[in-house]
This record gives sequence, C-alpha cells and structure tokens, in this order.
Amino acid sequence: MNRIRLNPAAIDNISRPFSHVNCSSIFAQYRKVNTMAGNKIEVTIYAGYRGAERPSSFVFEGRKVVVLGVVQMWVEEEHKTRKQRRFFTVKGSDTNTYTLYHDLETGEWFFRNRGKN
Repeated sequence: MNRIRLNPAAIDNISRPFSHVNCSSIFAQYRKVNTMAGNKIEVTIYAGYRGAERPSSFVFEGRKVVVLGVVQMWVEEEHKTRKQRRFFTVKGSDTNTYTLYHDLETGEWFFRNRGKN
C-alpha cells in the first residue's frame, strides 16, 4: 500500500483555501483596470452597400486613431431589456488594439478597453 505524506502547511491551506486572498485589493485592481470602460467616444463610421456600420476612425485621449482593420465583431444582448450592443475589436494606426461598442438603441459609441501590441 502506497502512502502519501503531506506537508502540514499544505493541509492547513486545504482547510482554508481562500483565507490568504485579500478580496478588497483584488476588487480595487479590477476597478482600476476598468476605469475607462464605457466612456462615450467620437467615432467616424463606414457604412457599405449593405448598410452595416463599422468604425473607420475614432478620437481617443484627444488624438485621432485610424482603424486599420476589424479583428473581431460580435453582438451582445442584455437578457432583461433586450438592449443590443455591437462590439468591435479593431487594430489602430498606433499599433494598439481597441475594443469599441455601438449601442444600437441610442446610436452612441463607447470605448471598452485597449490592448497593447
């Protein structure tokens, strides 16, 4: 019969798996990352012959960013209100990627986040 020896500290961590996590600091970091999420922005759009709109440029932190390409596009719908938002992850002329969304009900554009390349 094989026996496994456990470190007493490991046994203590099994009984209290999340005791060492400071949830308030994690929440503060989450809020800090998402401070710019949902900010209204000015967007120039392109509507092709199908009428589907996509961003061609936008103003971010006071400077114009030209959209070089759409990396990904998807639509999200809120369960209760059925409100739809069309999201775009785009490659900007400054080599960063941005996630923008278009509120289909109000027609307004918002910034969600920026990823660096």
